[in-house]
Amino acid sequence: MPKKKPPPKKVATSWTAKTLVEVSQFFGVDRTTVTDWRNKGMPGIAGKFPLDEIAQWLRREIYPARNATKPAAESNREELEQEKLRIGNAREMLKLQREAGELVDRGVAMAMWETGFNIVRSRLELLPEDLSTGVPAEHRVDLVEVAKKKIALAMRELAAIAEETDL
Repeated sequence: MPKKKPPPKKVATSWTAKTLVEVSQFFGVDRTTVTDWRNKGMPGIAGKFPLDEIAQWLRREIYPARNATKPAAESNREELEQEKLRIGNAREMLKLQREAGELVDRGVAMAMWETGFNIVRSRLELLPEDLSTGVPAEHRVDLVEVAKKKIALAMRELAAIAEETDL
């Protein structure tokens, strides 16, 4: 008896539209078209429309034979146009996510991390002198030197971590 193939695994995705307008913008169609799709059984519930599932549903239910009757060159051209549209929509969604603060620009994050690192380093470098006030003079030099060595070690370890994590 032949083995049955397991059902395909669903891939987790964050490509979810919150409104039918967002769905229409993503697929490059009119809002009324999306309403028609919804009436025909489009996946999703109010506030959560999984775009990947909708795309699969469209290929399966709405446009199953669309490319079967067209010449291959025309079909490929349409597929490329659709792909360009999807990529443009995906870029627009990323832009909106970045503007909403949901995405962080790597360069900005690196600059902020480096600024914070430099502030901590300068404060740590001043720490031995600050700690040595009130310590008798004969012990102050030793305390400052030990503290500077420990701080330098900690700074090297932080730098190594930054290199390992590509910060």
